[in-house]
Amino acid sequence: MHSTREAAEQLRDILILLMPYAVEVRYPDDYSMPSAEDTRQARKAAQQVHHWLKEVCPEIFHR
Repeated sequence: MHSTREAAEQLRDILILLMPYAVEVRYPDDYSMPSAEDTRQARKAAQQVHHWLKEVCPEIFHR
């Protein structure tokens, strides 16, 4: 089991990986399209955040 600090650091690292997608992918141009590998990594990171949220705040998923 991870400590709270370790879990927070891991989540921070995941969110840092996802930050560029907040704007760049919504407004793509010829230079900012992610590669297939970048897309796989971002999807995995988003799934990890989703899993974490379901553990920490399950009530937001049961409406």
